[in-house]
Amino acid sequence: MANDIFGSGLEVPARVTARGALALRTGDDRLLDGVEAILCTPQGSCPMDPRFGLALDAYDPVDDINELAWAITRAVEYGEPRVQQVDAIIERVDALNGVVEIRVEVVPRGGTTPLTRTFPFYRKE
Repeated sequence: MANDIFGSGLEVPARVTARGALALRTGDDRLLDGVEAILCTPQGSCPMDPRFGLALDAYDPVDDINELAWAITRAVEYGEPRVQQVDAIIERVDALNGVVEIRVEVVPRGGTTPLTRTFPFYRKE
């Protein structure tokens, strides 16, 4: 995928390259970082767009796993305009420890190959 579609942004955490410039993220990594930002942002915490983010507090990651996967799909569809298709796939459920791993696959606009990242979700005690 062409980097001009995704733009470029600072790496997080910020670092300096060997040439003394700030390190930038581009391409597919930049898009996946955007998806991660959506999933790590509590819905309602952005005053300019209260619908942005994931309403994680509304779901128990183990008991409401299908609803959580659906909410992840909807949050990414809403918050990431560079994506044309989103799938949230349940990878692993560890009910004893309250951990769920969900693989998020996104297809960039104009692309055909999905980009994948797995995110862990934990039950609050």
